[in-house]
Amino acid sequence: MKNLAYLVAEDSQVVRHMVRNTIIDRFGSQSVYTAHDGALALSILANKKIDIIISDWEMPRLTGQELLVYVRRSKSYRNTPFIMMTSRICKTSVVSAIQAGVSYYIAKPFTTKKLEDVIRDSWFISSKRKDIRIALPNHHLKFSVNGENYFGKVIDISESGLLFEAIYVSSLSLFEKISMGLTVQFSNGQIFKINELLGSIVRIETHNNSQILNINKPCKIAIKFDFDAGDENKAKTKFLVDKAIEERLNA
Repeated sequence: MKNLAYLVAEDSQVVRHMVRNTIIDRFGSQSVYTAHDGALALSILANKKIDIIISDWEMPRLTGQELLVYVRRSKSYRNTPFIMMTSRICKTSVVSAIQAGVSYYIAKPFTTKKLEDVIRDSWFISSKRKDIRIALPNHHLKFSVNGENYFGKVIDISESGLLFEAIYVSSLSLFEKISMGLTVQFSNGQIFKINELLGSIVRIETHNNSQILNINKPCKIAIKFDFDAGDENKAKTKFLVDKAIEERLNA
């Protein structure tokens, strides 16, 4: 991550310098651009190639959320990791940020270690989205959040995560841990199962690209798998992806 370019948009000089110094000290990057308001951040985005954006929510001239909306509508930056820093920790604000397409949400005050972890995770997720993702044959997904069980439909899957469709409920929120059981039936009749597949929710979006998530309405949920070293499910997931690709090529 040393060769990445970062944009830090924050009206507080103290926080802005802390974030900048953390990036330089922890990642060794010398391409850290700073902006004291959203309008200056837009100017930097127009003239520089930025890999990761870290922005405060409340800024003069252009807020962090307005900056986020611009970024997600931009052809050049629509998939760029966007980390939102804010003291707003109410659920309404979190949901609003998710709906606008925030990658990560970090509450103030935070430690340099927390910031480092969030930056690493945001880049990891962004990189893994480039993995080969394939649609599955007939399948059933059962998942559990906070002890409640639900059902979903897998849209596509890779070795690092999956995207599925389910009915939105209030317990589904960004970074929430989720336990899944996946059953797939291939065209030759073979049934493949993965139980206790663990992951974290990294993105929630509406089914029809509207801006509002509605309770009991379909939504799309992106999951990053949580694999421990030597996790048996990691090997099973790789086998499942390989098998699904093979079936598609033979179709």
